[in-house]
Amino acid sequence: MSRYDRRQRPDPTEKRSRVFAVPRMNLAYSAAQPLRSLALGCHPQQAPEFNRWYQQHGISGAHHDASGDCLLESRQARNEVMKLRGLRDNDAGYGDWSGQH
Repeated sequence: MSRYDRRQRPDPTEKRSRVFAVPRMNLAYSAAQPLRSLALGCHPQQAPEFNRWYQQHGISGAHHDASGDCLLESRQARNEVMKLRGLRDNDAGYGDWSGQH
């Protein structure tokens, strides 16, 4: 039996096992660190037009930067943008907009 075949067991003397611990990380996006979406992006010349369109429809957590990339500050903003533009998301999670079926 090689050393790669053996499963490492948690040490009962430690307060928290290093082997089976879930890493502490947060993948949520916010105003401080927005999600940059290239798929929802547009041509750089169209960015001001899309930003005005989002404001007219009351979407406050999404905007396009100077390069045309779409910056999303929340899941709700992402859902509203995708719904407004009529896009489909095959990897949508529970509660996310996935498109008309």
